[in-house]
Amino acid sequence: MAPSVEVQWVAYTDKPKPENSCFLPSWKPIDNDKLHTAQVSILEYAAKKGLQLEQSDIETGCGTLHCIRAKGRGEGNDLLVLHGFGGGSALWALNMEAMADSCGGHVYFVDLPGFGRSQRAKTASYKSTAEAEDYFLTRIEGLRKAAGISKATIIGHSFGGYISACYAMKHPEVVSKVVLVDPWGVPVRDEAAKKRAKKMPWYIKCASNVAKWSGPLFLMRASGPLGPGLLPRFRPDLVSKWDGIFVNGQVADYIYQCNAMSPATGEETFMYLQIPFGYAKDPLCTRPFNASQDVHLIYGAESWMNPSHGKQIIDTHQGASSFTVIPNAGHHVYMDNIDKFNAALREVLQ
Repeated sequence: MAPSVEVQWVAYTDKPKPENSCFLPSWKPIDNDKLHTAQVSILEYAAKKGLQLEQSDIETGCGTLHCIRAKGRGEGNDLLVLHGFGGGSALWALNMEAMADSCGGHVYFVDLPGFGRSQRAKTASYKSTAEAEDYFLTRIEGLRKAAGISKATIIGHSFGGYISACYAMKHPEVVSKVVLVDPWGVPVRDEAAKKRAKKMPWYIKCASNVAKWSGPLFLMRASGPLGPGLLPRFRPDLVSKWDGIFVNGQVADYIYQCNAMSPATGEETFMYLQIPFGYAKDPLCTRPFNASQDVHLIYGAESWMNPSHGKQIIDTHQGASSFTVIPNAGHHVYMDNIDKFNAALREVLQ
């Protein structure tokens, strides 16, 4: 059960309390101050739009979740917003204004359990997919209770979309509307996908086996002082999306620091939920939402996720729904075509 202790919110610019650390130098250049500085720098984009931003490490009853809260400027329920795999709550900075304008209470941007600045516990040996999902769902439910959220719209991107859907299915009495942004884990792994997996090069299969035990981002952590430079080198497409908006290097620093910490609980738990390569063990297209819930899917037209899989969810849903494809956008649709995405988001949140 979540504790009854009142949640303490502080300004998003306040530094976190220093943590006890070993006097020995670390192989990985983890720096909480650098993570904080990078997060503040990114959030300033939203703050300059007039948003009131606060932060808190919320006790859920089984660990703390880091959360950024924006005061709503519109009407409607509170919003719970979950980032994608390897991301962090600040990466929604370009969309925070659109969400706040469509909310009558608060918008809660949550670092997923085991990711970002949220607490990390040693990964358990899960006996089932449902048990692994519950690692995330129990903590999100604890946050909801601690924050005093009675009714919510939940929004999630990629893996955060999968967790959002699972949470909504488990708690239809809480979630009235679901917005899945280029969600992971929708389709069933068919025979064609199984054949493609068998034909994967040996080195990809080896990396996959290592990732089962160390997390998909193990290489970045294992690279020590070289780690911060790997992201711009191997994913320049992701870092370059922020060019001209934020100070050079801040986004790369933020993503690195969010993922360099150990244990890699979020990643390792994710591995219990997937089957090679990148399919969910319990795909969303086979699991119905409650008919009382509004379900909306937003995809990037150029995403590696196949929008037709998401269309299956809409076609079979018994309640209100919508399906939107944003042009000139890939998997990170919320930053690829900011104006179109924010317009679509405002429309479904009305």
